[in-house]
Amino acid sequence: MPGLVPGIHVFKLSTKKDVDGRDKPGHDREHREDAMIERLAELVNADANVVRRGRFVNTTFLVEVGDKGYLVRIADGRIVAITPGPFITPNYSFALRAPREAWQTFWQKLPPPGFNDLFALFKRGLLKIEGDLHPFMANLLYFKDVLAAPRKEAAR
Repeated sequence: MPGLVPGIHVFKLSTKKDVDGRDKPGHDREHREDAMIERLAELVNADANVVRRGRFVNTTFLVEVGDKGYLVRIADGRIVAITPGPFITPNYSFALRAPREAWQTFWQKLPPPGFNDLFALFKRGLLKIEGDLHPFMANLLYFKDVLAAPRKEAAR
């Protein structure tokens, strides 16, 4: 039968792997923010004034940095646990969600206007505050101090 010729197919298998030892742009910056959140307990618990201000705070809240969430559990003003996500059904009182870039700017040693306060981020539409706002608003200065604690690390 003309036209029906069994074909021989040759597939080139590439054994060469594209190994690039360089980090992706922003890769170190992402790890730095993760380290800042994870060191939040150490920074807050070492500050006697912040702990005293939050001595009646017992709650769990969610901080979302970009697409990464962290549950922060507070007992008597001390951060007792920081649990990185992802979560299936997280249990928290309120959530503070902002893009990674907004948190990076907020955590600078001296942030520019519009990034120097949680409500400045909220006013710019960068921060979403969700959930039961009573524990957040009743202890607003405490939570502002807690979330500004990584600035001390940036100052070093």
